[in-house]
Amino acid sequence: MGDFNDLANARGTAILKEEIEAVVQKKQSRPKKQKIRYGMIPTTFWTDPKYIEVQSCSMQAKLTYLYLISCPRRNNIGIFRQPILSMVVDLRIEVAEIEIALAELVERGLVQIDAATHYVWVVDLFQNDVMISRNGELKPNDNMFIGAVDIFQSLPDISLKELFREKYAMQLKFGNFE
Repeated sequence: MGDFNDLANARGTAILKEEIEAVVQKKQSRPKKQKIRYGMIPTTFWTDPKYIEVQSCSMQAKLTYLYLISCPRRNNIGIFRQPILSMVVDLRIEVAEIEIALAELVERGLVQIDAATHYVWVVDLFQNDVMISRNGELKPNDNMFIGAVDIFQSLPDISLKELFREKYAMQLKFGNFE
């Protein structure tokens, strides 16, 4: 993750902030996509014991986690490319703050990162989405399952892909995640 700090140091924080604001302005002026995408955040997020790890995080880590489960790059399996500078633009906080928050989330086992490819894995995102939208039941002919397989198969060969397969092998009991 140091490459982003190098960029910030090389350009200077003030110049980087100006560039971030320019990108934000450009994003706001783009026409909206026709397909509406959303991330599911359960109303029990703040009180349910299964989110105790997130609830006990620092405010920056909570914000970062909420961003990851609802950001534009998110998908239903929770493994997606998310460069830190994109997070800086969207959240309007410093690179160092995001890196600290991500380190906290990784330490707590909530997120895994492949720094070389800028991919993140929100470890329980898929499981939580299945619980929320399908009451924990996912069948091979379900659109959510089919979409998850497509996303999984389109991922590059990164360690996060293997970790996902290991975590969900028993739960899914399907050979499609190969």
